[in-house]
Amino acid sequence: MLAAGVAMAIVSKRLGHSEIAITSDTYSPLLGGVGRDGQGRPDVP
Repeated sequence: MLAAGVAMAIVSKRLGHSEIAITSDTYSPLLGGVGRDGQGRPDVP
């Protein structure tokens, strides 16, 4: 779901996690930056 662009809060709720941090800590490292909101991307004019 995260790779498809579903918001972290929605995924967290669907999985039954008590906090978004649990979802983020678990899945963000596996998906290479999902949920970082573009941090680390070079600015494109």
